[in-house]
Amino acid sequence: MNLSEARILKSWPRSFPEFIGYGITHPDWYFGTIIIDPKMFPFISSIYAYDRRSGRLFSHDRLAFGRRGQVAKNTWNGESFVVESDFMIRFRHHLEDGYHEISIDIPKDHDKPALKADLKMTLDLNYFQPLTVSMLVEPRYWGYTQKALLPISGEMTIGSEKITFDPRRDLAALDESRNLTPFRYGWTWGTCAGFDGTNGIVGMNAGVRTEVSDGERWNENCAWFDGKISLLGDVAWDLDPANPKKPWRLKDKRGRLDLEYYPEGKKSIGSRSIGAGYFQTCGQYEGTLQDESGRSHLLKSCYGVAEQGMMGWP
Repeated sequence: MNLSEARILKSWPRSFPEFIGYGITHPDWYFGTIIIDPKMFPFISSIYAYDRRSGRLFSHDRLAFGRRGQVAKNTWNGESFVVESDFMIRFRHHLEDGYHEISIDIPKDHDKPALKADLKMTLDLNYFQPLTVSMLVEPRYWGYTQKALLPISGEMTIGSEKITFDPRRDLAALDESRNLTPFRYGWTWGTCAGFDGTNGIVGMNAGVRTEVSDGERWNENCAWFDGKISLLGDVAWDLDPANPKKPWRLKDKRGRLDLEYYPEGKKSIGSRSIGAGYFQTCGQYEGTLQDESGRSHLLKSCYGVAEQGMMGWP
């Protein structure tokens, strides 16, 4: 979609934040990395690493001005990056050829270890069906998103530890979002992914936005069974925002998704008092997903993320 050419965006270019990010699972680690073009501020880049063995989480973050930052216009063939003399996160998007790449080179920063990575993620469109949604948020506002689950290979070095990714075991979740937003908006969102017993990709994506009045019609909720997408209805989230490390519960109104989420690591940015509050947790999902034939699929210790954010003042 040539979203940047839409007439409404040419009229309101500063109200169109865009980002592309990936969540990466490994038996010992979880990584979340993102590049954001908020339009009214510098480019924002971040990667956080959560050690599932020790419970330690650290994050490398950087702002970039001008040509030192970019979010790709599309993932068909483009590039997103934040590059400074001592900091580099770069995403190469080659959906036309069936893959994405991530390159990272960040030195040690006080107690945060150096981080380097060269990773490749494959997206075989003959097997896996991405979620692509353009939906009404409220009159005059809308959101676009693409979600996909990608087998990942390559190596990452954290300090002196080398991590090898196996595409038969490890997955990356792509999250591309571009939104024409009202002044005040909020959301709750989560995703998880894994392999079934026959090495097929299973997972889910579920989100709710505070400004959407008809969540049954306008949503981004789906499940994947062996790479094939199955659309879900409106999803209700039950969590305690004041204590997000407590278990969460989510169910869709059609009775096809019933999951509990157990957060582990947590990263927070800002606060409601300054008009931009957000947190993301990583952890394990357990429960059932039901396909369109009525068959239930059990998720057990399926790793993923869940988050909540609010922009604008109450």
